Amino acid sequence: MGSFTGSRPSGGNSGFMAAMARAVDKTDLATMLPQSMFARKLASIENKFGARSPEDKQAVKAVLIVYFAAHGTSPYTHWVSYPHNIEALGVELPPNDVVAIIGQDLIKRFMAVWSEDAIAAYKEFPKFKQLMRERVQKAGLSEEEGYLAIDYVGKDGKLDSGSAAVRSQAKAHLLSQRSHAREDADEVTRRGYAVAREVSGVSTRGADPFA
Repeated sequence: MGSFTGSRPSGGNSGFMAAMARAVDKTDLATMLPQSMFARKLASIENKFGARSPEDKQAVKAVLIVYFAAHGTSPYTHWVSYPHNIEALGVELPPNDVVAIIGQDLIKRFMAVWSEDAIAAYKEFPKFKQLMRERVQKAGLSEEEGYLAIDYVGKDGKLDSGSAAVRSQAKAHLLSQRSHAREDADEVTRRGYAVAREVSGVSTRGADPFA
């Protein structure tokens, strides 16, 4: 039985490396939509707002960047009944009209294409910082670092190592907060069951999942 030496066939190295270079160029990041899919979805959204000129399309892009920065891209948001509409070019749409085009599970990957634009806009406009303030504070970030609270920022793989580390710390901070919030909610529920048993005078120990 032959053994693997790790060497390539003689004379085939240059061809393999050229093929590898082409493969790398043609492969998209898993955290972003393929460009062709992104372009199709964006064109449909632009059409919804009646964007025809380059200026109109830039306006739609800007609105999407700010909207999904401020409201997040969570796949668990109930967009059908979400009260904040998306407005561009004098057209106001329920958010689900846009989300339905993108796909609820794909919003973050769609918006990742504009990660660098979102960072630049956050740094440029004080009102943008104001819109993000609550998210920034919840993440334990300073105002200067606040662009890292935009949940699609960095999904393009272009954050420097320092910013990526700060982003990871902020994410851990948020996860810890949510864990404590769930524990608090569970405690309230447990107390509710205890009161219900006391009032009814009936033991429901077997049916009570928190007993």
